[in-house]
Amino acid sequence: METPEKPVYSTFYEKGKEYDGSNARFFKQRDAVIGKNIGETVDPQNFLKRGGGVKHTVAPVPHEKVITKAPLDMHGGAAGVFGNNIYGDGRNDGGLGGGAGDGTYVDEDGNVQRIGGDGSTGGDGTGDQNGNDDYPGKGTYISGQKNFVASNIVEVSNMVPKRNIDQPEYATHRKDFGKNPVYLDRVKGELEQEKEFVRSIEERKAQRQRDIYSQYVFQLNEQERVSLLNKLKQKFKEKSTAYNKMPLSKDTMQGAKRRTELEKHVSDLEEAIKKLDKEAIFVYKDDPVNGQWTKNAAMEAARNYASK
Repeated sequence: METPEKPVYSTFYEKGKEYDGSNARFFKQRDAVIGKNIGETVDPQNFLKRGGGVKHTVAPVPHEKVITKAPLDMHGGAAGVFGNNIYGDGRNDGGLGGGAGDGTYVDEDGNVQRIGGDGSTGGDGTGDQNGNDDYPGKGTYISGQKNFVASNIVEVSNMVPKRNIDQPEYATHRKDFGKNPVYLDRVKGELEQEKEFVRSIEERKAQRQRDIYSQYVFQLNEQERVSLLNKLKQKFKEKSTAYNKMPLSKDTMQGAKRRTELEKHVSDLEEAIKKLDKEAIFVYKDDPVNGQWTKNAAMEAARNYASK
């Protein structure tokens, strides 16, 4: 047995052992080839590089989506005229498909029989002149019912979408650009109507309150005020004269009572003249039921008049 070569991998775990090639790790595969092993059949120096070789340019084949509606019910006739003969089984020396069948055929006795409506135009013949082809170009019977699912799909596919209103290229070129939307004007109008309605309610409420006040609280007429003031002054003058003419000595009980009454009348007249001697006088009814609120209403009316 020949002495094996020293391995190129780690033999740390075999340290101290005699290396005779019996270890399984000696037979470890140290190289490999990815892909098909071609041996010497290809020279790497002359191998085809990227961009090399013969280029074959093939024009792209256009594909159009052609959609046709499924037939509802058709009854084909006999084979029509094809190219240069009257057969419909693909034997076509002219290369053209058969025409539409007329729905008739000739029976064994030579009589022309009508078996259906006119057939559709046959497809172009693709076979040789002997008719060896699996695509017959003839008008044949087509007996079937309408496929509503397929028909609806075709109908929807062929529908033309509704045309939208033409929009400008830029949004800033719109006619309504920079203007308030229509709904804002509508909302503003609704708000104004609501505010006007609330104002009308408040105005009616205030008018009703004024009508009630007018029955219990009112402003004294200027002419009536002046007339009443003059009468009070005349009365005050008379009472003052009578009071001043009374003797001061030797008062009897009757004279003392008279003096007290005159003093009270003069004091009341002074107070009344003082109240009437103003620009505006507000009068209210002082009854047990409405006395409090009528007094407050009169005071409020006086303050409003003074603030003007």
